[in-house]
Amino acid sequence: MITKLYGLKSDLNFKNVFGRKRNLAMFLSDVFEEKVENFWYVDKEYKKENRNLRYGISDIVIENGKERIMIEIQNQDLKNLEPRITMYFSNHYSTQNPGKNYENVKPLKVLLILNYSYGISKKH
Repeated sequence: MITKLYGLKSDLNFKNVFGRKRNLAMFLSDVFEEKVENFWYVDKEYKKENRNLRYGISDIVIENGKERIMIEIQNQDLKNLEPRITMYFSNHYSTQNPGKNYENVKPLKVLLILNYSYGISKKH
């Protein structure tokens, strides 16, 4: 008998459940209709160039060879979602080294899970 249920609103619970590839693949398929079979986890901490700058840590970042997918969960509206995601995009692209061929740059897809209303949303 289950005596307690724990939700996935906490970063720790979210990461523990979706740190398992099978769970994450089912989640992406069922909720976001993303079919991602072969993927690996990518370092999710963005480096800062000097100690006075802020830096970000995404909840989950995966790569499937063609693109990177970042999953970000937010429980409260901190009024900084757009600048935060813009910073994540900027860091993602600035750390790639495509050489002479910019076709090698991997796109970034961001999947947001918000516990508050924001813009256009798709209910699940």
